Amino acid sequence: MSKGQIVFQGNKNQAYNYFNKEYTENLADNFLRGKVLKVNNNDNITEISLGKQKLLIFTNNFKKGEVVLLRIKATDLIICKTFPKNVSSLNYLLLKISNIIVNKSLVTVCFSFKSGLFKAHITKMSLNRLKLKKGDSCYVLIKAININDVMSYSLI
Repeated sequence: MSKGQIVFQGNKNQAYNYFNKEYTENLADNFLRGKVLKVNNNDNITEISLGKQKLLIFTNNFKKGEVVLLRIKATDLIICKTFPKNVSSLNYLLLKISNIIVNKSLVTVCFSFKSGLFKAHITKMSLNRLKLKKGDSCYVLIKAININDVMSYSLI
């Protein structure tokens, strides 16, 4: 619902696709569907496949082969124009900018990701410093401990 109106109705697969592709009122969250590849109980790290890309998350609550839904906040992301070196972040995705939405005090950078969008919030100062524009490829950094909203897709 948005502004008292139903914006979508359908099954979980349709909802996932709708909210990642067409629904631009939610610029704060990214929803990603992935599959657990590996669980390292010693380090409490789980590797998740997102198609051709992979993410490491800080948990051991899932089983190998399990399909999961991740929610990543747009405010938990860092954008870098060059390959990140000597950083503590375990995750970085090379993505292409599909849109830049400049609001009063915040900028939402939208990236093409699989068949949907991946959104990151930055300040106007960062936008100007990086000289970002539509079509640019950037690295999006995500700390493994910032991916803490994960659930089994079978529970949805």
